[in-house]
Amino acid sequence: QRDDPPPSRSLSSNECRHHLRVYRSRLTGRPLPPAPQYHRPVRPIVISALAGLALTLAFPPVGAAWLAVPAVSLFLWCARRGGWWVGLAFGLGFFGSLFPWLSELGVVAYLPLLLLESAFLGVYNGLLYRARAWPDWAWWVAAVGGWGLMEFARERYPLGGFAWGMLGYPAGTYSLT
Repeated sequence: QRDDPPPSRSLSSNECRHHLRVYRSRLTGRPLPPAPQYHRPVRPIVISALAGLALTLAFPPVGAAWLAVPAVSLFLWCARRGGWWVGLAFGLGFFGSLFPWLSELGVVAYLPLLLLESAFLGVYNGLLYRARAWPDWAWWVAAVGGWGLMEFARERYPLGGFAWGMLGYPAGTYSLT
């Protein structure tokens, strides 16, 4: 039995890696090593969700505006270590605790808005994660500019937008602004 691909289609990158490993093991006479296991990074997801909860404390009624900087910094640290799940976890932690009053209108009002607002952060982080190999300065420019674009989109979509939770709001109460 041969491991050659059929000539009628091109190989994916995973198939190319597999065939290269098979040929390498045949040339060296060593057994084929086990395939690497791919898994979702759990630690950045949990840290990101906690950073979202910490960012909520920067908004009223607590109003600890200084927490906005370390919370977002922690999220951006996690952004290079996980894909869109990290952004989604940050959004669920942040928006889930930012507007709990909306749950009084029922799950029909609360859950779609929570998921939609969290999806904005998930898409933002998914794009940042794809740019993780960029030089540090370029990645940070993309992170800051992308955050501004993401908040611009959140403020206008859907149905005129939802401006709660914009990062500039707690900065208005900070004494250095």
